[in-house]
Amino acid sequence: MVILKEMNYIVFRNRGRTALSVCIAALLVCCMSFYLGSIQTAESAEKNLAQVIPVTAQVVSRSGARTVGFEIDENHFANLMKADIKDAVYTASACANFQEQYRAEDVQGADTSVTAVSGLSALVGVTEENITFENGYDLSFLESAEPLCVVSQSYAAQYGLNSGDTLSMPFYVMRYNDDGFSLRYEHLGMQGVKIIGVYADSASGSAVPCSMIVSVPWLQTVVKENNLRFYYSSFRCALRDPMKLNDFKDAMRGAGFAKPDPNALDERHGDTLVVDDQLFIETAEKLEQNLKVLRWFLAPFFALVIVLVTLVTFLLLRSTRRDMAIARSLGVSKWRCAAPNFISTVLLDMLGCAVILPILSAALHIPALSAHAIFGLFTLCAALGTAAALLCLLRFDTLTLLTQID
Repeated sequence: MVILKEMNYIVFRNRGRTALSVCIAALLVCCMSFYLGSIQTAESAEKNLAQVIPVTAQVVSRSGARTVGFEIDENHFANLMKADIKDAVYTASACANFQEQYRAEDVQGADTSVTAVSGLSALVGVTEENITFENGYDLSFLESAEPLCVVSQSYAAQYGLNSGDTLSMPFYVMRYNDDGFSLRYEHLGMQGVKIIGVYADSASGSAVPCSMIVSVPWLQTVVKENNLRFYYSSFRCALRDPMKLNDFKDAMRGAGFAKPDPNALDERHGDTLVVDDQLFIETAEKLEQNLKVLRWFLAPFFALVIVLVTLVTFLLLRSTRRDMAIARSLGVSKWRCAAPNFISTVLLDMLGCAVILPILSAALHIPALSAHAIFGLFTLCAALGTAAALLCLLRFDTLTLLTQID
């Protein structure tokens, strides 16, 4: 009870000093919040970097000049799909002849370009919004092995086709000859496919990407039924966890993928991988460097806060040395003299923290857990700083100090 009366006397005897103590505490809490907030922001930015700057990988020709139209064998494709990737987009190419005059045994060309896709993002200018599906059908047909297709508006108009029609015509896959440049047509036999939708041609008037869109599972089934090897013609994806970029590259090297060679002449094999990671690496390195600096200065920062608390407390409580000297002359121990000052000063610092912290939390969107951590850390710094200041203040000779006062 006596300590409470002394604390009440210390706090309310000099209201200006009390207000100053609360304001300084609030200012120090602001500094601490901004510093810890900078660390948290940098950590969050590093964690979410993959969403802001995704790392993509794409199969290209050996020279790196082409991103579509080569042969990706199923082994390389399987190794890619086993990796820690997401948003895989791939295609396979075929063709067909609608007009009977082109259906010769020795095929020299095709009037229908066919692209099997895993998703519409593989095609430029084709979106779900510009496809008019027949009732009961949607993009889920790309996941099935049913003989279904979507044709371009210009192709449908050229041959008088409509949704619901079934096309029966010879299909082919194009394969590179031994020279690695010229192509040949391999027969897939007569195939019947049902038109379930028509997509609008590009509004810009540019060439449509293909005449017909089919599913990869259907084309793969047809190719294998004809005892032919199935090849993908393009592949791109994004890494699920770009922070494991080196692991991904090592795995791909082990799977037989190489880096592009600008001098390579082979445009046939799709066994070359390009990883677009430069911007991600540069940004990640900068964030990591900033985090290292902030973390390295974390201990000195808290030491500075303690020093500032010590200095402020020493200056504010210096005038109380006379009261402590009188108490000491009456036989009161040093710790008993310091206790009311210590408790009241720490409580005032906590009050300043409690006043400013909700405002900072609302303005800076500080999570409740982080706010509690700031409150606890500042209280610890305030306690250490106040204790240090009182140790300095109590280093006096009672008789000498009372004589000087007299």
